[in-house]
Amino acid sequence: MEITSVTERQNIELAESALLTNTDLENTGQGNLDLLEGKHCHYGLCRQFTFLPYNCTHCSHPFCKDHFQPASHECKHMPKANLVPVCPKCDKALRKPKNKTFIELLQIHQDSGCKKYLRDKKKRCNAKRCKKPQRFSCADCGKGFCTGHRWGDLHNCKPVVDIQMRNTVNRRGCIPIHSLLPRGTKQIAVDVRC
Repeated sequence: MEITSVTERQNIELAESALLTNTDLENTGQGNLDLLEGKHCHYGLCRQFTFLPYNCTHCSHPFCKDHFQPASHECKHMPKANLVPVCPKCDKALRKPKNKTFIELLQIHQDSGCKKYLRDKKKRCNAKRCKKPQRFSCADCGKGFCTGHRWGDLHNCKPVVDIQMRNTVNRRGCIPIHSLLPRGTKQIAVDVRC
């Protein structure tokens, strides 16, 4: 191997002298990855260093990609969900008294034939897609409606014929006049012809 330039010879000599020295080289660096941008996962069993940490929306601690969801790192700051107890037998929502556990509640409910501790259904407006509370009942169709849908033309009212009136319809489809009179009034002898 031929060395042609002076700088090449000097570099080779420096490299050889560095390899042959007896002095120990000291490490001046810190020796950990904390100098780099990133954070350790806050989950106690993980503590993995990650360059792209995710912050939890509830506790705002940094986490790795595996533990950033509140359920995966058992977040104590996450609000508890309001779960409605449901009977597995009848599949209906139950109202739980404060002095009973869920198991006691289920036993009492099922022993009563799935009749005790049922949640009351909220009375809602019968108009399509309306969730407002029911305030009025229609005299024609008998259904309940909110203040906005209480009039018959707003809820497409289809009047229901009274059961007694339905029974008195004759063969030709005519309703006799005496069946239209309120009870207790004198009936008039009128021949009804359609």
